[in-house]
Amino acid sequence: MSEWVNRRWVEYSGLSAEATSGAGWRSTVHPDDLDEHVKKWQRSHASGEPFENEARHRSANGEYRWFLVRAVPLRDAHGNILKWYGTLTDVEDRKKVEQERERLRQLEADLAHVNRVSTLGELAASLSHELRQPIAAAITDAKTCLRWLARETAGYGRGARGDDESRQRWKPRGRDHRAFEILLQERRSTGT
Repeated sequence: MSEWVNRRWVEYSGLSAEATSGAGWRSTVHPDDLDEHVKKWQRSHASGEPFENEARHRSANGEYRWFLVRAVPLRDAHGNILKWYGTLTDVEDRKKVEQERERLRQLEADLAHVNRVSTLGELAASLSHELRQPIAAAITDAKTCLRWLARETAGYGRGARGDDESRQRWKPRGRDHRAFEILLQERRSTGT
């Protein structure tokens, strides 16, 4: 039960000292915060432990602001609780800064993710280029060899007549054959 309420609370809440007494203060607590706030208060009241919680309280004009609510018991010489002293500290600005800091932290995390994805894309493009260059050179060399084997130039032995046996020596075997065919198709489709 409230015995005394300061003027600033009366001005902020629009409640008189009498309306605040007992459970009257509960009418100012935001509905989403009320259950937890009351449960914490009841635990502190029963145990005698200091109370601390943040909750939104409604002003006389209907606006809710965040407050840090603290209460400590006054005890007699035997440790019995005589009464409680409490304070409400407006922490609305701090809450807004915390929310903005969290929003910025999330934006930084999103930006870092986009940066990693972009870097991976650049790396993949670079690797693709680096892998295609030596393969393209090998394909060019193989095609040149096949053309050379197919020529009809006299005096150069079996390879000069372009017989099938010589050409088959230059074609890939086994697992390499499929890769060779894919690379040939790629080169034909890109015109390189």
